[in-house]
Amino acid sequence: MLWVLGGKKIAKCLKETVNPKEIEDKELIKFLINFCDMCNDFVIDDEKIGIKIDKCKYCPKQIGEAEIPGSACPIPSILASCMRELTKKDYKINLWDGNKVIIKENGYCWFRIK
Repeated sequence: MLWVLGGKKIAKCLKETVNPKEIEDKELIKFLINFCDMCNDFVIDDEKIGIKIDKCKYCPKQIGEAEIPGSACPIPSILASCMRELTKKDYKINLWDGNKVIIKENGYCWFRIK
């Protein structure tokens, strides 16, 4: 829940800077990742977003060396809440296999927002 509130606060600051109604989803995601300095290497496909694991600046496991089961990645929640706040559209995180926010594949953490 903390990440959702953080995303809303970021979006409130950005409302004067960016007009999300003039930006496609992919470009808005790219802008937010860069603006929030989330990582140095990412991929945005039609269906998914990939954050290069060794380039992520938010990972509690990579950066903070947290020993926790599953994913604690804040990025999908921050992006979805920012996008909801900026566009007033109902963006949600689409889970993998019904229960996973993140899947790791080929050196990337992948997630989906629709």
